This record gives sequence, C-alpha cells and structure tokens, in this order.
Amino acid sequence: MIEKQQKTIAGVMFSGGLDSAATLVYALNNYDKVLPICFGIGGTQQRIEAIAQEKVWRMLSKTRHYKNKLLLTYSVNVKDVFRHSQSALQTGKNFVEGEYDEKAHEAFNVPYRNVVFASISTSIIESFVTGAYDEYNGWRGVVLSGVHGRDNGEKTYLDCEESCWDTLNELSRNYTYSKIFTEAPFVNLTKAGVVLYVADNAFCDWRKLIKATASCYNPTSQDEPCGKCPTCIERTQAIEKAEKEFR
Repeated sequence: MIEKQQKTIAGVMFSGGLDSAATLVYALNNYDKVLPICFGIGGTQQRIEAIAQEKVWRMLSKTRHYKNKLLLTYSVNVKDVFRHSQSALQTGKNFVEGEYDEKAHEAFNVPYRNVVFASISTSIIESFVTGAYDEYNGWRGVVLSGVHGRDNGEKTYLDCEESCWDTLNELSRNYTYSKIFTEAPFVNLTKAGVVLYVADNAFCDWRKLIKATASCYNPTSQDEPCGKCPTCIERTQAIEKAEKEFR
C-alpha cells in the first residue's frame, strides 16, 4: 500500500471474479475513491463476468462504510487486441478440466493480458489526476490487480509473479513522475488467503459477496459455473479451506 500523503484514487482491474472483488474491498478500505475498470475481451467467460460485475458493484456500493467511495464502472473494450489469441478462453476450444497443471496453464494462457490491462488502467487513472477531471486535480493514483500466488510455490503465469508487478510499479512511477503507482496486494497470498482477507476485512456479508462473484473458464449456456475447469476447482478448494480456517 502506498503512503497516504495526499488523496488517492484507485483503479481496480475488475473482472467480477473472486480475486478482483477482494481487490475492490482492499481498495475501498485503503483509498479515498475507487474506480472499477472492466475489460471486455470477448471469449467464453464474458457474459458470466458481466453479471457478476453488476452484482458485486451493487452490493459494495450499498455498503454504508463504502458510501460515496465506489465510482461507476469504467468499461474498456479490448476484444480486438485478443481477437487472434489461440487461448481456449478466446477460441472456446480445447478446454482442459481438472486442477491446474502444465497443460491447463498452456491452454488458458493469454500472453501479456494482465500487463496490457495494467498499462491501460494506468493511462485511465493518469487522466483523472492530471486535468481531465477537476475533482481529482492534485490527487495521486494507484492501479491495483488481484493476482495471487499458489500453494506450495506451484507455477503461476509470468504476469502473476511479484517481479512483474514490481517492474510495472517502477515503470508507472517513472513515467508519471510518481503520480501513479501499481500494486498487487495479494501477490504473495494463495487464493484461500484472498478469501480470508475478504472474511476479515469486508464491511459487508463476506459470504454473500463471494457468492456474487464468478470465476469460470467454461460457463454453461445458462451462465452458470461449469464446476469442472481449473479456476472453478481452485475457487471451490480455496473457499472450503478458508471456511475451515475462519471458524
């Protein structure tokens, strides 16, 4: 977390998933204004994510402790950027079921996706604090991602590693003359740790908040989680583990 020497607006890369919802909670607890930034990339999960984004935003915006802190979502269409990606997320083909392994990582990999999102988010927040919006003149900005680690040092995507976010933070600070910072508050937590953060820190019913999120690579035609893809399994295991520790 950056030191609060002046008012800060936080841009949160918000998919509607568990991790990004937790990041919204983190931002609302630590910064003055929070802008959820939603990226439309097309692909199999876009509809279920859009539904979750609306549910989570409504729940947090009605929470008394967060009153007037959560701004309307800022939507960015980047579908054309990933149009030719061969990831199963984009093509809807060659889905892998079961827990994360080497095959799953390769099937669902969208190279540089988080880096692209972070770069765009930095530009958006930079426009807020440098004149486009009079209300935020003189403020500082921070861009947040909900990337997290895995149990037992298991492999993660390169743009989910701490070194990546340290580099992005250095670039943000240097390019914006220390007006914008980049932060990944959960990069050293497992997904169960992210759930526990919400349980310990959300000023709302944390179970209802998590239930409102959606994390699925291959949702059904009724926009329900498949329950079989790696992210569904990881989510279920993390919630179960956190519930045991929380009790």
